[in-house]
Amino acid sequence: RGSKIRRFFKSHADAKKFFADSLASKVEEASEAFAIAPELRVEAKQCQERLALAGLNIGRPLTLTEAVTFFLRHALPDGGTRTFSEAKEAFLASRRAMHCKERYLRNLESQLAKMESAFGKKRMNLLGKSALESWLVEQEFAPKTRNNYIITLRALLNFCIEQKWTAENVAENIAKAKLDCTDIGIFKVAEVARLLAAAQECNDGPGLAAVAIQLFAGLRRSEVCALDWDEVRPTIIEVTAGKAKTRSRRVVEIQPNLAEWLMPLRPKSGRVFAGTEDAYNEILQDILARANETGAGQKPKLGAIEWKHNGLRHTCASMHLAFFENEAATALQMGHSVEVLHSFYKGLVTKEAAASFWD
Repeated sequence: RGSKIRRFFKSHADAKKFFADSLASKVEEASEAFAIAPELRVEAKQCQERLALAGLNIGRPLTLTEAVTFFLRHALPDGGTRTFSEAKEAFLASRRAMHCKERYLRNLESQLAKMESAFGKKRMNLLGKSALESWLVEQEFAPKTRNNYIITLRALLNFCIEQKWTAENVAENIAKAKLDCTDIGIFKVAEVARLLAAAQECNDGPGLAAVAIQLFAGLRRSEVCALDWDEVRPTIIEVTAGKAKTRSRRVVEIQPNLAEWLMPLRPKSGRVFAGTEDAYNEILQDILARANETGAGQKPKLGAIEWKHNGLRHTCASMHLAFFENEAATALQMGHSVEVLHSFYKGLVTKEAAASFWD
């Protein structure tokens, strides 16, 4: 029972008016209640009872208004509904309009096409976390690949939220795989010499300049495959913002040994590597095979060189840091932070070994 509320009025007329207005309001509410169809009253009562039970689980009462609002927001989003296929095309178009890098766009198209085969006709507002998690498990992706797909899903769903095609990003709570901290692989100085010799011989050396630049200037594969000879000057290489992975321009010093390698290779203009990144990867495999074939035919027989992921760039970073002993200079050369140098490259080679690399 609630406490009594006492009201005071200036006059008897004011009190009578308040009573009349209150009575009229109650009569109107009662009339509206009786106007509701009996089956609707029963349904509303049942729904409220179900909400009351659900409210016990979260520690507060829930209302029919909340339930209806939630349903409309998720089942009938303000921007309308779109299937996965429709959202995918709009998302890709938006990323092209943002002038994202071609490599990123190709990866995005590949990942979304794979997901489209499973979810193409599914409406984005009905796409559930459990369905996405089950699909990821079925693919048996490597940990890093799984994480890349989760990143793409989150980006797609955030785009759909912006377009008001869905109310929430169900991929935000999908757990990423834990990645093992793997050691950086670098090539020994003798292996570098064998790879360069093989690059000269392999298919008339189309990848030699790119390999030399990766080894002695530390450019990433995506950067060297986009590099023009106009950006390779006598003492520096300019990695423009549009070609750098970090979208930040940097200037890389050309050491004397790299200058010697590039001098006979430099044409008047054009790309340093006249092909795609995939074509460059194929040439790297050809170079490795040639180096190992040549080594196996020598006496004494030379051991096979094992390819290291991003090994050319990692070798440059490790040798540069060991020989020049200037963390800031190496970080600028490589285009990342000093912290990354400490985590991955410091102490991998001696200064003596590095000296023969730069000789």
